Formats: sequence, structure tokens, C-alpha cells
Amino acid sequence: MFSPPTSTPSPDGKLFQPLIYFYNSHPGEEYQADMVNGFGVAPNVTVTNYILQEEFKKRGIDVVVEERSATDVLNANGWKYARSYDATRTFLESAILEYPTLEYFVDLHRDSVSRGISTVTIGDTDYAKVMFLIGMENTGHAANEALTVQIEQYLNSHYEGISRGIYRKSGAGVNGVYNQDFSGNTILIEIGGMENTLEEVYHTCLAIAEALYAVMVGDA
Repeated sequence: MFSPPTSTPSPDGKLFQPLIYFYNSHPGEEYQADMVNGFGVAPNVTVTNYILQEEFKKRGIDVVVEERSATDVLNANGWKYARSYDATRTFLESAILEYPTLEYFVDLHRDSVSRGISTVTIGDTDYAKVMFLIGMENTGHAANEALTVQIEQYLNSHYEGISRGIYRKSGAGVNGVYNQDFSGNTILIEIGGMENTLEEVYHTCLAIAEALYAVMVGDA
């Protein structure tokens, strides 16, 4: 559960004490092209950061959205794609130094599964399904898992069928840690797949914001 701000406001009366940090280890993951914008440009997973930022703003919680790109770090260092989590590790380390009030670190992804797997209709609304990843090679993964379970349980109880489950990953061919050793409150969420529309992703982000907020304030 988060603690309310205690610092003195700045001279302009505004106190920025962010509690949540949203970032993307794979920022190039795209959703279905949105033809409504007139250009047919496929939005990528970074849009989820800003939807969630707005939702938490409505709830009176400041967040930080990472503007730097993991892709740029990979290119600058000559690193392969598999080192994407090394790239965002540098972001995490600098973010906590700049914003020591941060308590939650959320890495948002888009999965590569087909629409039939990545979509659910609840009532009259279509949602992009979510999937959670736990890095089992992180020795402290129990804390990350506990937080993830709370969020997923809330989602399942309020949006039945929206979650594809919690995947616990380790071994050859996977990262196995996903920067979750950085904090027990670091989580990884896959939102939808490449065939999901931005509208479906938007609906899901509203649900995620509701769930994470409920966990933060102890209402889950």
C-alpha cells in the first residue's frame, strides 16, 4: 500500500511525487492500424503508458512515463534485441534516483498471439486480454508474484475472462528475471496482441488502472 505525500509543496503550490513508473522494454510492439486517424499508422505499446497516466491523474496519483527508448539504447551500444531488459535497467536506475518516491514499476508489452486468444467480450465491450510474466530466476520473485496475483485476482473478479493468466518463466531462451530483481513491486504486463485495436487496448488500460489502484489503496 502506498503512503500519502509528506513533502513540502514547491513555491508554485504543485507537489510532484510520482508513485508509479511506466516503461516499455519492447517499445516497437504494435497494435492493429487505426484507420480512424486517416493515416492507418499502427500505434505501438507506448500508447498504453499515456492512457494509464491519465487514469491515475484522475485518481490524484502522479506517475512517470519513460520517454527514452530502449531501442535507442540497443542501437547506441550495439546490443542485440535480447538485451532490451539491460537497456531498460538503466532507465529504472536513473528513474529512482530522480524520483525517489517511486514505488511501483510497470513494464508494458504487447503479445504476439492471434486475436482469438487476445480478445474477450465482457458485456457489450471488447477488451484486449492481459497476461502477466514472472521471472523465476529472480531470487526475490515471491514479492513480484504476490503483487501480480493481487492485480490479476482483482481483474478476474471484476472483468471475468480478461486475464490469460500468470506465466512463470525461466530456463534457456528466456530472460528469466525481467528486471523484477530491481524491486518487489516491478511487474510485467502483456496487453493484447498485434490484432487488437486501440479501442480494445484502451478499455483494458482502464481496467488495469482500476485494479492497480485498488491494490495500492488496499481495496483489492
